[in-house]
Amino acid sequence: MEEKGVVRAGERVPVFFDNDGGVDDQIALLMLLCHPERVELLGIAVLDADCHIEPAVSAIRKILDLVGRSEVVLGKSTLEGPNPFPPAWRSLASMTDNLPVLNSRPGEPAAQVSPKPGQQVLAETILSSARPVTLVMTGPLSNLAWALDHYPQVEAKITEVVWMGGAVDVKGNVGEPGHDGSAEWNAFWDPGAVKRVFDSALRLRIFSLDSTNHVPITADFVKLFGRNWQSALANFVGSSWGSCALVHMDPSDHYYAWDSLTAAFLAKPDICEFEEVRLVVDDSGPSQGSTRRDEAHGRPVLMARNVKAQQFYDLCLSTFR
Repeated sequence: MEEKGVVRAGERVPVFFDNDGGVDDQIALLMLLCHPERVELLGIAVLDADCHIEPAVSAIRKILDLVGRSEVVLGKSTLEGPNPFPPAWRSLASMTDNLPVLNSRPGEPAAQVSPKPGQQVLAETILSSARPVTLVMTGPLSNLAWALDHYPQVEAKITEVVWMGGAVDVKGNVGEPGHDGSAEWNAFWDPGAVKRVFDSALRLRIFSLDSTNHVPITADFVKLFGRNWQSALANFVGSSWGSCALVHMDPSDHYYAWDSLTAAFLAKPDICEFEEVRLVVDDSGPSQGSTRRDEAHGRPVLMARNVKAQQFYDLCLSTFR
């Protein structure tokens, strides 16, 4: 795969952020917002997947206000996936919306929600950009799949897709009845959307569980934000991650920096290396959402490897203070 259009140190990249409203999505947004020297944030779309969309969008509006970016266009997607996230995970967005640090200002947030659905906001923002756009996606691929079907010209305006999703050489994190456990949740929520994107010619760069498993959010790490507790950024991130640190995939597992690691790549492109792999997605059956190697029939994907975990943790502590 030819390395043109790659995120490089020193460049400021036009970015559209597509996410599904969870706690780590919100921290990923803050990572992008806090690095304007690297990221030109054009817009945001929120999918009603790993969240309840109303409190998630409310929290995102307050985050935009917090960092003085109330003008950023924000859209709520109307799309639904066939495999809903667990209710307990979805409810965490309500927690962040109620944090005192996001509610220090009276009245409604200044940041507004577009009357257009989020999937249309994504397509129109990319098409109206003067420069090709990097699409950072930390949820299911549904909005992009919709845009490819309804605005096919959008494909030519996307430099690359940077997606948190998939599990290749590690087990998945889906434990639903009837599923074989091979899939990661963002892929499982809407496997058909993953297939649609895989069938496109888009450059695809993924942060699968293979990479994000190396950045658990531990109690020791969260406590470090206490050094700057009077900072609104440290207060929000520390409180948010601290509340999630005990929400495990299973009793022996951790909460991970899935989405914030993905966003950190835009701020620090050398935070990991990439391996070119050829992947296919199963869009039905007990392995639906599984992203697996297939040298003969797979499409080329750049998969994050060799994550510099300590550099990621240091970046978070220096960014959110």
